[in-house]
Amino acid sequence: MQRPSSLSSAINTPRTRDAFPSAAYQLAISRAAWQLRHGLLILLVYLSSHAVYADVNQAPPTVGRTGSQSAQHRSAHIKPAKIQLSENSENQLVANGIKGSLQGERTREYLFAANTGQQLQLDILSDHALVGFRITAPASTRALHESRGRKSSYSVTLPRDGTYRIVVFLTEAAAKKEERADFTLNIRISNPG
Repeated sequence: MQRPSSLSSAINTPRTRDAFPSAAYQLAISRAAWQLRHGLLILLVYLSSHAVYADVNQAPPTVGRTGSQSAQHRSAHIKPAKIQLSENSENQLVANGIKGSLQGERTREYLFAANTGQQLQLDILSDHALVGFRITAPASTRALHESRGRKSSYSVTLPRDGTYRIVVFLTEAAAKKEERADFTLNIRISNPG
């Protein structure tokens, strides 16, 4: 079987230097591909940061909630309070004795600014064993830490600059019963070194 003449001539024709793209053309294509990848990366970061903001404004997820219960839980939080840290005699930034109360599905949210490498010490004391908290780093959907109990402490070297979020909540079992709890939050941030 004989191949069509145009295909046959294309296959059998020796390639000349002009048949290959020039170096300038290859460089232009390479740059265009890089710009496209870079643009897509920027778009993904932009979109994920908006999704993160929407996520961290919601109450902590719990297992077993239906869609309507989750929507009700999300709407039951109080506007986040910005914590002003003051410097103590040991050159630490502190906010001690922040008092709050919870009832049912309501959550309390606190925001504070910190920098990469600083050491955070967080303590929560409560009159209820089913009080929990989670702390989230800037631009993150995952909690750095989540804990429950009458007396919870957490210490960590902070991973990035920005505004950290603490959400204090009643666990699902207590929230369903519309239980009430009071708590005290203490924050201490030390600079590295």
